[in-house]
Amino acid sequence: MILRVEENTKREIDRLTNEAFEIFDLDNPKSGINLLIEAYNKIPSPKTKYSESFDLLKYISIGYFRAGFIDESEKWLSDFLESDFNLMRYGESEYLAGKIALKRNNERLAIQHFIVANQKSGGRIFGDGQEDKEYYDFFRTHAKEYVRPVDFDEMLNVALKEINNQNYSYALSLLYDCLNLQLDNAVIYYNKGLCHFELNEPDHAADSFTRAFMLEGEVIFKEHDSKYIDFLKTKIEIK
Repeated sequence: MILRVEENTKREIDRLTNEAFEIFDLDNPKSGINLLIEAYNKIPSPKTKYSESFDLLKYISIGYFRAGFIDESEKWLSDFLESDFNLMRYGESEYLAGKIALKRNNERLAIQHFIVANQKSGGRIFGDGQEDKEYYDFFRTHAKEYVRPVDFDEMLNVALKEINNQNYSYALSLLYDCLNLQLDNAVIYYNKGLCHFELNEPDHAADSFTRAFMLEGEVIFKEHDSKYIDFLKTKIEIK
């Protein structure tokens, strides 16, 4: 369910956002972005389920990226991806994820994210290909080399294989696609939690592990490393 903040909070978020836009400067982005972060912090938890989260996370993560602060952009990417999924947007977060992966020289992960962004946007994410020509040309050149699974069972199997290969970011993107087809599958939530845990994203890990536990109980954790259930026990009461 998509949530909305109360009116007073919405007005304060709008005020801070407008102020951030007025002072934002690519050569000195921190002041403007700090105002956006202040606005984001006013959203109640779970933040990424509120409609107001998406634009703020987009402005923060893309603002950092355009200013050349790739590490900072990547730190906000997980929340941006989560918000994009919860609010069923059209691939903007995956597009940024692809750009970051390409900056990290991870071409395989970059093209996988670009494929998702292109599919979710119906081909609109690259526009006419001129604004981000570097990424559009890369996508056109390499997209045919990588076939992303579309069948649910194949997507899940590939995600599990990528987890075994410790390619948690790509596995996570596949698990998000799986959730678009099955929202009540404990295996998806468990492995999504595992990916978030290994990517050092404890809030998202706790949320996914909790959903897996609610669907199947502690049995879903039995055949896996005990560190995951031990982590969950620090977040929720398990009798």
